[in-house]
Amino acid sequence: MALVVQRQALMRHIQGLARFAAVSAALLPGACGHSSTRESSPASPAAVDGSDGASSPTSIAAAELIAGRWLTALRDQDHGVLTTLTAFPFGFQTPSSKQRCRSGAETPDELRSITTCIVADGLLLEELRRADDFHLVALPQGSVPVWARAVQSESNRDRVPVKAFINGDGVTYVFVLLVKRDRVETCIEHVELEQG
Repeated sequence: MALVVQRQALMRHIQGLARFAAVSAALLPGACGHSSTRESSPASPAAVDGSDGASSPTSIAAAELIAGRWLTALRDQDHGVLTTLTAFPFGFQTPSSKQRCRSGAETPDELRSITTCIVADGLLLEELRRADDFHLVALPQGSVPVWARAVQSESNRDRVPVKAFINGDGVTYVFVLLVKRDRVETCIEHVELEQG
């Protein structure tokens, strides 16, 4: 059992290093042996929203890395990292069962209240701790799930929506995080219960 846990931790570390290398290559021209000429590629903002990339400095790789770090900090309840990776004002939307959680935060203390409330759901916290991977994927602006369409406004064109999901035992938690530059600005949680 201990070997399995160590193996999972090592795999998360390796995945994190691979994402860091991808982000470094995307953000630092000439880094990691790449040329300084950047073409439109799946890692460029233009691939996310169809624009020329000028209004969206966040690459897909960077947005996915930031979303993953934010969810990891949520799992670990690392409020220092959460504060660093969160843009204020911060917005949170959730299913009706968690309406007791605040819907927004202007300060780190208000953010702590929200994140503490989110993981007060013992099943979610258990699934976050068990997850080896958050299955992160940046979404094109027009393809966010119906339940997260609030993030699809014209004012959000310079943000990258990143979808994450955690398959649990009888339940799947799905998140859409809006990333702008190097911070998560909005988190929308959705819960899907398995039928049967």
